This record gives sequence, C-alpha cells and structure tokens, in this order.
Amino acid sequence: MSVLFQQAGRLIGQERAFADLYNAPDLPLAYKLQSLFEQVSAGGGQRVWFVLDNFETLMASDGSVMDDEWGAFFKGIVAAITARGS
Repeated sequence: MSVLFQQAGRLIGQERAFADLYNAPDLPLAYKLQSLFEQVSAGGGQRVWFVLDNFETLMASDGSVMDDEWGAFFKGIVAAITARGS
C-alpha cells in the first residue's frame, strides 16, 4: 500500500510527503487515507477515484479480502468516509 501513497503523491509532486504520511506510526490508517484523498482532490471538494484493476485477485472465494493490508485499506476508506460525514 505504500506504493499507492507514493504514486498518489507523485500526481501532485508530493511523493516523499505521502510516503512519510503512510509511514507515520502514530497515525491511524483512516486519518492517512482521509489526508491523502483531501490532498489529491481538485479544489479540496472533488471526488478522487482509485481504480483497482483485477480486483478479484484480492478476494477469497468467500468474498473476503485475502491480504490484511488491503483489508485495512478498505476499512480505512470506510472509516474516513464515516468520519467526514459526521
């Protein structure tokens, strides 16, 4: 997932800053994701789309996410959206 943060930062010339954000041990993943989305959003209020090609390779036959890091990513997105909505 650190590559995702670096590449997202690269879009706006902040690759190192995003890598540092991801590697900050004292910040919850939901906060990191919310920060990432806010910084790459045009004008701060637009949507950010991440397209996961071949998403099915991340899924187990029971519908769960096989990789713990990606599972945390999806949970972090939900937590960030929930926090933003309240």
